[in-house]
Amino acid sequence: MILLNRRDMPPVVWAIDDAHEYTFYFPRNCPRIVYTRTNEISDEDNNKFFGLTKSDIVVAVETDWYERIKSTTIYSYRLPANTFQLFDEFAGYYISTQIVKPVEVERGH
Repeated sequence: MILLNRRDMPPVVWAIDDAHEYTFYFPRNCPRIVYTRTNEISDEDNNKFFGLTKSDIVVAVETDWYERIKSTTIYSYRLPANTFQLFDEFAGYYISTQIVKPVEVERGH
């Protein structure tokens, strides 16, 4: 299936770098917010957003999604890097305009 949500681009294969892959360990249509602690964070925001955790990264999802997240099998596809080009450094996105065959498929929970 080819989704046509990026009509400004040719068909591409999307990949994400290792540093950001955790943002995709959810069902595809699961709405989520990811935020990270930075050196510039104010004490007020640090307490507000990180007061209950020692983690520097928080992924927030609606409570109603818990069972679906828990019961969904997630697959990780390792792709050959040689055809990919950086698309968005901040998000860790890469794209390839070529057909790409995974070199490894790992089944999660």
